[in-house]
Amino acid sequence: MIFLNGDNNLEGYAIDDFLEISKSNIDTSVANILVQFDRISGYDTRYGNWTDTKRFYVTKDMTPDSSNAIMDCGELNMGDKNILSDFVKWGIENYSADHFALIIWDHGNSWYKNKSMEIKDISNDETSDSSIGIGNGELRSALRNVYNQYGIKPDILGIDCCISQTITLSAEVQPYVNYIIASEDFESVFGWEYTTPLNYLFENSGDITPKDLGKKICSSYYDVYLSSPTEMNWNTLSLLDMSQFNAFLDNFDILTDKFIQFSALGQKETVINILDNYSLLNNQSNSDLGKFLNDISVNPLFMDDVRLCANNALNAYNNFVSTTVGSYFHTFLDRIEATGLTIYYGNESSYGDSIFSNSHNWDNFLFGDHYEDPYKIYPNPTTGNFTLSGLLRGDEVNIYTVSGSLLYSFNKFHTMDKEIDLSKYANGIYFVVINSTDNGIVYRKIAKIK
Repeated sequence: MIFLNGDNNLEGYAIDDFLEISKSNIDTSVANILVQFDRISGYDTRYGNWTDTKRFYVTKDMTPDSSNAIMDCGELNMGDKNILSDFVKWGIENYSADHFALIIWDHGNSWYKNKSMEIKDISNDETSDSSIGIGNGELRSALRNVYNQYGIKPDILGIDCCISQTITLSAEVQPYVNYIIASEDFESVFGWEYTTPLNYLFENSGDITPKDLGKKICSSYYDVYLSSPTEMNWNTLSLLDMSQFNAFLDNFDILTDKFIQFSALGQKETVINILDNYSLLNNQSNSDLGKFLNDISVNPLFMDDVRLCANNALNAYNNFVSTTVGSYFHTFLDRIEATGLTIYYGNESSYGDSIFSNSHNWDNFLFGDHYEDPYKIYPNPTTGNFTLSGLLRGDEVNIYTVSGSLLYSFNKFHTMDKEIDLSKYANGIYFVVINSTDNGIVYRKIAKIK
């Protein structure tokens, strides 16, 4: 099912992709190709220059003439979540299949505010001046509506739109799709290359997995738009295996908690600066997540426990991102190999409305005030051992009696948490003095009891 929104300045490219689809060796005994196509006046006059919305059951070499449509829907708002879910429901009710793929074709801008675009969405319908939102739950609602009625979720959700492969979008649709294909940066105005993956589907009589088809879509896009040095500005495409998403999030949440702890030590900017190192020029305040995790996992600025958490998250990330092709612009002169997914790290408060923010701690790291108590001691009082939490490289810890005698001194820490044993010392009050390059001299008290 292809939600082909040409109701904007991409109308001519939408026509070209329709023809690219019908050019494939279509075998309707193997798969049905359903297209809901919306057009507009003023951009392309081919094939009758009709300007409303029509549904097509695509056959070999079909053209998008009105006479070939199986349904004339009048003027529909393709930027309406309900129009999207109605199309999917129509396909499910009228054309049975073992597997479903839904592709949304149009402009895209993910959820956030781009440098030159104000929309936070996909599928921009120019006639209705409307689009389907991401962070406000509209796309999620459309997919959930279908799932709740039929118990069916697309095996592949394809976003043939620019800069949509974000962790925010993944979290929005995670319960309702099996795989996502999208680009973390810009896509070609020509859209995906459709003929090759469709031929692959038909040549194998449909006996392939959704993951196989997703990989073929990515590789054919690379072959057409990314393999030639003259076409490298068409950037990226990736396939996400949503069955691995929760495992990744579990590991990423642990790492995020470390970042919050790190921020309490006045080191938030250290993390932000690393995100900046892998940000997308065309994708404001978004960073390539895999590159970021890899940097943290080997960066000597961080303690061993932080690097270990980052490495665990990176391994889970690599299971989650099944296939990635292309590279993105970091600056006008610098390209970075893409790893498949971006994460937002700006200061726009509406980010907190998204499912990802509501369910996880990343926005707490971005927007939270973490400076109240950078070093924590627990348990306090203690019968022997206690943990000093929040240590940075270069910190020196000294423990004194109330009379000023030095009992303990240590300055080589490999983790942010250090367990200290007072069991051999007398009960009473002790002073913990942390001499920190970043935080100055910090004093804490610990009580040892029976």
